[in-house]
Amino acid sequence: MNTLVYQVLASRKRRIAARIRHDHRPSEVPLLAASNIHYELSARDRGIACGGIGAVHLLARQSGLIANLDRRLQLLKIHQPYHESDHVLTIAYNIIAGGDCLEDLELLRQDEGFLDALGATRIPDPTTAGDFCRRFDEAAVWTLMDTVNQTRQALWALQPPAFFTRAMTPMFKYLSTMNFARPGTRSISMLSMISCESSSSRSLSALYLALSNLP
Repeated sequence: MNTLVYQVLASRKRRIAARIRHDHRPSEVPLLAASNIHYELSARDRGIACGGIGAVHLLARQSGLIANLDRRLQLLKIHQPYHESDHVLTIAYNIIAGGDCLEDLELLRQDEGFLDALGATRIPDPTTAGDFCRRFDEAAVWTLMDTVNQTRQALWALQPPAFFTRAMTPMFKYLSTMNFARPGTRSISMLSMISCESSSSRSLSALYLALSNLP
């Protein structure tokens, strides 16, 4: 972080700290007092609610997760145009952005700021994402989980000794056992999991849950 950015952020923190400082003096009018608000539309600048999604994607790329997903998760014979990593990350990013079902992908597809943050022309629509999920069998689910875990271990290997003074591992709670089957394959029984730890772990666990909950 350069000096200018640090100074701007520090100044904003001081201002908000001053605004929310406890003040118990009586007030004769409600504090939510806005009455003449004007909205302006910029021709160039666009804002998105999940502003950190670009940094999350950069982490996925620099950690090797994207390359590992495309190398190990072989579910598509032809990439027209999406790769396995595009599908997996789109579903995970949908959850990070506040979505709770595949249909919410359509909201992100219509968000030009979101697409620009990922450097994407477009992302899979809900129907395409659902078709991708139905390609998973038991072995593919385990491959997905192993790929994420191996990427995490590689990141741990880069950390300084102080990083390991306090160990934090995702805590999983088993919710239910679900069965699903694809035509021509055996029925698969999976334990759906939800994480009680970090947001990234919750996103991936929700992805596993979505896969196990498909008809």
